[in-house]
Amino acid sequence: MQIIGIAIRDRQAQISRTALLIDTDDRIPRKTDRYDACRTKLSNQIRGLLAEYGIVIPIHLSRLRQALPAVIEEASSLLTGFGRQLADSLYEEIYALEVRVTALEKHLERIFQESDTYAAGI
Repeated sequence: MQIIGIAIRDRQAQISRTALLIDTDDRIPRKTDRYDACRTKLSNQIRGLLAEYGIVIPIHLSRLRQALPAVIEEASSLLTGFGRQLADSLYEEIYALEVRVTALEKHLERIFQESDTYAAGI
């Protein structure tokens, strides 16, 4: 059995950051991919719902983000009250996913900037 010395606090912090980077490199892309898939699924559900009411929004998330609030708020819209509530609910879910993705990206950036391994280009 090999005896390993006790790591001092600074060395332990460096080991933890390196382990987090390895873990992050493996898991974070899968998590962001999952968020992207959920966001795409929700945007398609919204487009499908609106299409049932005769409202067509071009395919692209940014166009959906621009057009949907006006469609929901518009009093003369073809949407029924229930359709409006459902579209609003789905839109809030997309917004929540985008907040999560943004927070995750900021967190990753902070980790990478603090990492000695990342700064060294490894």
